Amino acid sequence: MSAALTIPGTEGELKSEDIEVWVNDVGKFDQNVKDIEIVVIAQPYPEREQNLKERQEAIENPVKAILNWENDGFVWMLLAKKGAFGEFKKLPK
Repeated sequence: MSAALTIPGTEGELKSEDIEVWVNDVGKFDQNVKDIEIVVIAQPYPEREQNLKERQEAIENPVKAILNWENDGFVWMLLAKKGAFGEFKKLPK
């Protein structure tokens, strides 16, 4: 995945250790889920914006080849400069 996103010689140069992978189980409230959902959130460098679809396909095509068309899924590549995150947890009983 880092090879599809990297921009050599810039701050956007990535190595495999720069990539995080999260795995989530399907929950009781999930609907219309796919077998494989890959969501990529990356910085919006102009070099990425110029060929975003090609970069997305560079991730999607090997995944499809590995899965041999046995699963439904998608690769969604988002370029985001800023974000905010908040987490909440249930209270202990």
